[in-house]
Amino acid sequence: MRRPRVRVPSAPALAVGLFLLALVVWALAKGVPFLDTQAQAVYATPTGQPAAQISLPGKGGHLCTTGIEYGPQARYVEITTRSKYPLGPIGLEVRAPGYRADTTLPARGPQNGVLIAKIAPATREVGGGTLCVVNHGRHRVIVFGAPPGRGTSAASTTTLNGKPSPTQVSITLLTSPSASLGSRLGAIFDHAAAFRPVTGWEVWVLALLVGIGVPIAIAVALASAAAEDELPRPD
Repeated sequence: MRRPRVRVPSAPALAVGLFLLALVVWALAKGVPFLDTQAQAVYATPTGQPAAQISLPGKGGHLCTTGIEYGPQARYVEITTRSKYPLGPIGLEVRAPGYRADTTLPARGPQNGVLIAKIAPATREVGGGTLCVVNHGRHRVIVFGAPPGRGTSAASTTTLNGKPSPTQVSITLLTSPSASLGSRLGAIFDHAAAFRPVTGWEVWVLALLVGIGVPIAIAVALASAAAEDELPRPD
């Protein structure tokens, strides 16, 4: 009985297989660590990034910014301060129609950097809110701010002890101070959809087509070329 002939893959077919294997290994080696990268999950930047300074007096000095929008994903408030002396307790008073969240950061040593405070999130999206920074300590504190009109809240105004301030408090609302990029893919795609005439799930489909469809198309093209090379040539 004649044994069936074992077909050995041609060189082009082997090249296609090795190419796909190398592509998968490369994607896993690069993609998995990247998706685990930790970064802030920013909900909104109502005002601009720190570019100016506001001197906030101690013993109850308050600095209030209006026109802020809150929502269920706004769970942390980030401000930037500087103090030459030990920093006393800093209060944050969050207000909006039907929503209130107050918190106090404990006293600490001289500060020159970011302060992040956790707040109770709103149950729904709500605009027209305010954020007041209250200095309960003895010494003045520098709160970093930005010129008006630099953030998402164009109508935002700021007062220092009840008087208009030409500089807004630099405020960033966070969903999380630290979250992996992989855990935020859904939110990232939803934000991308907000700037394009597509929905969030359509962005997912486009990403899959680019990530999977392109390699498959390349593999099919190479395999077709290999099959053509194996066809018998006419004399």
